[in-house]
Amino acid sequence: MPGADSQVRVSLGPWQPPMTNRRSSLACASDGNVILLVMPLWTFLHIAAMFGAVMVTAGGALMVTWAIRRRDLEALRTYFRMAPRIDSVGGLLFVAGIVLGIVNALVIGWDLLSAWLIVAYLLVVAIAVVGGSITPYLRQVKAALEASDATDRRRPSDELLATLRRPNATLGSTTLLVLIVLVIADMVFKPTF
Repeated sequence: MPGADSQVRVSLGPWQPPMTNRRSSLACASDGNVILLVMPLWTFLHIAAMFGAVMVTAGGALMVTWAIRRRDLEALRTYFRMAPRIDSVGGLLFVAGIVLGIVNALVIGWDLLSAWLIVAYLLVVAIAVVGGSITPYLRQVKAALEASDATDRRRPSDELLATLRRPNATLGSTTLLVLIVLVIADMVFKPTF
């Protein structure tokens, strides 16, 4: 068992953190191994905000996709009641996570134009585009659900069933989840090109 004054060495594989500066809590040996690794507050806040954003938005996307696939009208009604809060909280957490990520990169001393950060920027834009492309379809589902409910809450109308049969939600949610996994992989592995 190491003594109280011994140093802990952690291998990070091919990734090499920047050398220590006053703003960073990373201390590096000349061989690139981390001697002391203390997660900066900004890193924690960035990860916490992004984790929350992914939980809220991916959870909502999975819920509505599952409800559409199962033709579960009560789950759809619940989703549409919650959707404004899901969108607001998820959007706020994504913006906070992005801002905290930029602050974190500046504090640690990472180059904001590093290849892995450019990949992350592009993936975030792709997430926004895919999320935005699903929105019109969800509006159609909501309108068809409300029209169907106006006639009979228990039995879906033919228009609602036709809207629910389109693959938009499944394709969009699957694409969003893949993009989110790619962002997480990019943030963890920090590939260089």
